[in-house]
Amino acid sequence: MKLGEVLERVAVEYPEEESGVDRPRSLTRRSCQLVASPRMSGSRGLRAAIVAATIGCAFVIAGCGSGGTKPTTTNSASRNRPVSISVTSPTSGSVVGAESVTLRGTVTPATAKVEINGHTAAAGNGAFAGVASLHPGQNTLNIIASAPGQAPGTTTLVLIRQTSGSTGTTEAHHGETATATTKQRPTPTVTATGSWPAATAAWTVVLASVGSRSEAEAQRERAHQAALPETGVLLSTQHSSLRPGYWVAFTGVLSHDEAVKRQQQARTSGFADAYARFVSAE
Repeated sequence: MKLGEVLERVAVEYPEEESGVDRPRSLTRRSCQLVASPRMSGSRGLRAAIVAATIGCAFVIAGCGSGGTKPTTTNSASRNRPVSISVTSPTSGSVVGAESVTLRGTVTPATAKVEINGHTAAAGNGAFAGVASLHPGQNTLNIIASAPGQAPGTTTLVLIRQTSGSTGTTEAHHGETATATTKQRPTPTVTATGSWPAATAAWTVVLASVGSRSEAEAQRERAHQAALPETGVLLSTQHSSLRPGYWVAFTGVLSHDEAVKRQQQARTSGFADAYARFVSAE
């Protein structure tokens, strides 16, 4: 409401008094109230007090109606989003012949820090590179990327370090993949006693790793009843590519590609946890 309208309304609602007697009045306009001061005598004093109070009340009402500053909100979801990390070389499952390999990949945000098995990798501009040592057999590499205000990003890479030749092995040196010289794949089969053929490095499919030979033999017999070929048992301690201390029930003396196919066959035959594994000659 404009100031002129306020004054006009006051004049209509409170006309001048005909007498000169002090008459305190109250003015209620929503939440504003005025009681005329006794010091102001006559209708003119009362009217002046009412006008002054009404003007002040109008400013108060106008101020109360004004919009306040909206609080700012923080997009916590974006801050809690995990760091994105991807390994571009080498690929998981690669067979390598070197004692170490260089991992390369990308990361977002570009300023994220990267660790490979607890060792800091060189990172910057959204890319990283780091060297990881490998022991004979299967190696699991854990890569972690972190950035302030975001959850860490993780990925896992599995590499096989082969210490003796076999068909179509792939070696990764300093992050570059090259195909090694193809050698004739060994053709020995599981012996009549169900053990791993001597002096043979090849792939197989592990059906079970247990603590005693009798348990391993029971799993081998189960696999035989499921029509899985070339079933046998071996002692992991006799092969450097395997974790020592286990009796292993297996199926096949195979190339890598054959082992991948046999793994699927074993899983559909009731061995849900079967997996392909390289077995060194000694």
